[in-house]
Amino acid sequence: MVRVLCAALSDATEPEARGAIAEALQALAGDYLSGGPTRAVMLSPEFAGDERYVALRMILPAEVPDQLAKALALLAERGAAGQLPALSALFRRISRGGKQVTISAPWTLRPEHRARLAAALQLDEARDEVVWEEDLSLLAGLTVQAGGRVWDFSVRETLERLRRVLREVKPSGPK
Repeated sequence: MVRVLCAALSDATEPEARGAIAEALQALAGDYLSGGPTRAVMLSPEFAGDERYVALRMILPAEVPDQLAKALALLAERGAAGQLPALSALFRRISRGGKQVTISAPWTLRPEHRARLAAALQLDEARDEVVWEEDLSLLAGLTVQAGGRVWDFSVRETLERLRRVLREVKPSGPK
């Protein structure tokens, strides 16, 4: 959920405004963690739907854009208000020009393999948000998701491509 909201916020805002939003998110995350009004509104069962958005708009500084207030309300409605600090950290990275990349493999990759893969993909783990996932549905190989694109280097995908090619081949034999 955090990655989806972060991508939506990033897409909905102008690049020059992202720094200000990152700062606002950081302040809101701090307020949430310290038990301030942001936490009270986000966790209150008294608010539902648009009511929470209106309450957030009332306590947020005027310069906080509507997209951010709506994202916070959605986070709270989905029971994920505690993810606000993670949203703040991820958006801050992306606002500095980082990428959001998910790498899936059928087993947990060892640190030396992660480092080699990150280097091959030209990732900067200090700037980019890199998520390492274990996906048991992959037979071997891995998948990389970044910027709305997926690169599938799994054995499963290779076998699927081979199956499609073989279906297209017309058998030719003696007549």
